[in-house]
Amino acid sequence: MRFIPFSLAQFNALATRKIAKPVQVAKAYKLCDFKPAYGLIYEDYIESYDFWGFCDTDMVFGDTIKVLTPQLLAAYDVISAHPQYVSGPFTLFRNIPETKKLFLKSNDIDRVLTEQRTMKFCEASNAIQHLWEGYDLFDFPSEIESMTHLLKTPKKGDLRVLFSDMITERLQREITWENGLLFDDRKEIFIFHFIIYKTKTYFNTSTWTNPRKFYFTKCGFFLNTIRSYTVCWAISILLNISYKSKRKITQWQKIGINYIR
Repeated sequence: MRFIPFSLAQFNALATRKIAKPVQVAKAYKLCDFKPAYGLIYEDYIESYDFWGFCDTDMVFGDTIKVLTPQLLAAYDVISAHPQYVSGPFTLFRNIPETKKLFLKSNDIDRVLTEQRTMKFCEASNAIQHLWEGYDLFDFPSEIESMTHLLKTPKKGDLRVLFSDMITERLQREITWENGLLFDDRKEIFIFHFIIYKTKTYFNTSTWTNPRKFYFTKCGFFLNTIRSYTVCWAISILLNISYKSKRKITQWQKIGINYIR
């Protein structure tokens, strides 16, 4: 794995040049809407690869080769890890011009690129809530034409697309990662997304690197040591409380400034 440091200012400059539209992202979370544009923005970095894609950082990966087989990769141009829509946490695209420029076909791309609020463009916009409730994507109007709309509209997204169920987001009991293999209560899984657990005050974040084995419970990440379940966990809780307190104080200060104005 290779990490390339990139500041927000560098991103804005490169995105503006590659998309040929002004890009001024002010906050990092807005980058979620730019995920479908990564293939074009970073095309010089990925030219030697067969696929490009995006994923979230709150993920644990297992042996994904078992599901992303050579046969599967040969059969599809787009592979989403969610069965209903383009998965923001994990989606792969074949490295071809059609996938790199697909986002530009959205009728609302100028709004997506210029508005500072996040619009869930990489997934299904505000229609995503209805999909969770069991409705079809086109049963309700959407605020914008998202990537899922594009891929499910043949004239716009004429690509071979697989909407699959690869991600686990709820624990059965306890996640175990060992030497690249990922298990949830002895059942092998391939991608674990801990989105619903990470915001808890009691969540234990990992400070170790490259362990051969670790565990994940609803309380966070642990090694099989007494120190991990006691001292390290207590420190993590204190840091979480400090972080949440600072955020609250900042929010109150902003409210106070706005009230005075």
